[in-house]
Amino acid sequence: MNKTTTIAIVIAVVVLAWFVVRPNVPNTAQNTEPEIVAENPEGEADPSRMTLGMTTWKWISATEGGKEIKPLKTGAFTLTFPEIGKFTATTDCNQMGGSYSTDRSAISFSDIFSTKMFCEGSQETVFSSLLTDATAYRFTSRGELILTTRSGGSVTFR
Repeated sequence: MNKTTTIAIVIAVVVLAWFVVRPNVPNTAQNTEPEIVAENPEGEADPSRMTLGMTTWKWISATEGGKEIKPLKTGAFTLTFPEIGKFTATTDCNQMGGSYSTDRSAISFSDIFSTKMFCEGSQETVFSSLLTDATAYRFTSRGELILTTRSGGSVTFR
């Protein structure tokens, strides 16, 4: 074997070995998996890629008339958008659902229905009012969904 052939064989073996043992790196150009928003992303989310239906949104807080309102039961109030035009929600007492419509950043909830169990001290009426008063929505880089109400208040979900 001459020197050129030996060098060519060594290079071929090294290249082949590299393809066999290299780490499995995904091809991001073809990766179409939806982005998952972490529980506490602290500036990691890209609002331009976020959608209403991407997660179950948990009510964190609201501001109405200059007063902050927080759910007494953390995680009890959720909002989901299982299909375009339909929403479901859980409260600290009942299940809710209905229709919604969007037009750019505008949003409105309608035809809201609910189970009718009575729970003393429930914040369900407050939560339901916040949804029916919503007029706009936006996403933040913290992975939040913010609803704006008719009175200029806001409702934060994460």
